[in-house]
Amino acid sequence: MSGMSMGDVLIPGETLPLIPYQSQDLARLIESFRQQQVSGTFQLEVELQPGRYWQRVLIWYRGEITYGGNKLIDRGELIRILVKKFKPEYSQSIEGWLIQQLVSPHSSRELLAFLVKKQLLTWEQIETWAQGQAVFALEQAIGFGGKYRFSHQLEVDFYLGATGSGLNWQQLMMSVNTRQQYWSKIGNLIPGIAAVPLPLTAAMSAKIAEKAIAQHAQKWFDGHRTIVDIATALDRDPLQVARS
Repeated sequence: MSGMSMGDVLIPGETLPLIPYQSQDLARLIESFRQQQVSGTFQLEVELQPGRYWQRVLIWYRGEITYGGNKLIDRGELIRILVKKFKPEYSQSIEGWLIQQLVSPHSSRELLAFLVKKQLLTWEQIETWAQGQAVFALEQAIGFGGKYRFSHQLEVDFYLGATGSGLNWQQLMMSVNTRQQYWSKIGNLIPGIAAVPLPLTAAMSAKIAEKAIAQHAQKWFDGHRTIVDIATALDRDPLQVARS
């Protein structure tokens, strides 16, 4: 993570500068996007500690969040992620098949609508996944300072549901607040979401009852990766990793 910059996730053709912000400014920035009903891509370089960063992205449509994650994704990756999660049996061939079916496959929304029409996915599945990703991105940005840039260009036209709306803001923040309360409850064991687990000793490994968890811990607990880094690599909820 150390040394990474937002240049790694720049929208092609964009040269917008990064703007510093303090931890207390992020809520005001997000509220201004909601009030002004903006559409675009909000890129964050979240500073965990000097020289150590997380990259997070939130895509907005008319003042609502439609996607959150640790990087920008294109339409192809979006489809691959969703199909692999909900219809893994089709994950090897779905994108090529979609391109053959559609006249103008440049729109991610068009591709999602087609998959829903063919009953390979439902809007409920898509929204559940998107809600979880946005909650992770928000909880990993709130409470930290860093730098940001906002582009009015939409890299992925990812709108949800039959009406093309965004995620429900109140539900997003309820989930974030509930999770923050849980992080606080385990604070005596894990000091925060950006905590770095120590490498396992043989004695510590022997105390882990589940073999799979012990193997993951031996591989990923290297004294450098945070809990969130490990969860991202494993495609797991950071709270699940923390409980493990």
